[in-house]
Amino acid sequence: MFGYSTIYLFIAYYKEDYSESSPILSYISYPILLVVASFLVLAYIALIMYHKKDFETGTLGLDEDRKSLDFKSFKFYTKTVMFMLGSGLANYIIAIGLNSFICDSSTSVLYNFSDVDCYNKIHYGYMLISLLILVIYWPLSVITYPFNTAM
Repeated sequence: MFGYSTIYLFIAYYKEDYSESSPILSYISYPILLVVASFLVLAYIALIMYHKKDFETGTLGLDEDRKSLDFKSFKFYTKTVMFMLGSGLANYIIAIGLNSFICDSSTSVLYNFSDVDCYNKIHYGYMLISLLILVIYWPLSVITYPFNTAM
């Protein structure tokens, strides 16, 4: 995912056109994106709670014998998914949350999603959900994977 967003950014820089959102995300309606982002944030919280003991003892990614987890272990997969949600998809989850606050003043619709009108009750609901996503997800991802702040 990070590689995809990097390549897309280079293409946008080369074309000098930043007005389009990601082609993958632009074909999906914004309410569906918000639901998916909310689900991913909830899954991330559940995985952090599942690995809470590992964070406290500093043994994340290690088994009981303090050896690296192998493919046979369930914790290997949960750790991998947690890493993907906390680092690889961080840009997308945060971008989905931020997009609900950007309105195009000339057309009165959300900047990257023309099917959502700005400043009506539905838009305020999207903004509330997005605010919850940002307030809950961003601090958790920065605490668990601090290198995300560089991205």
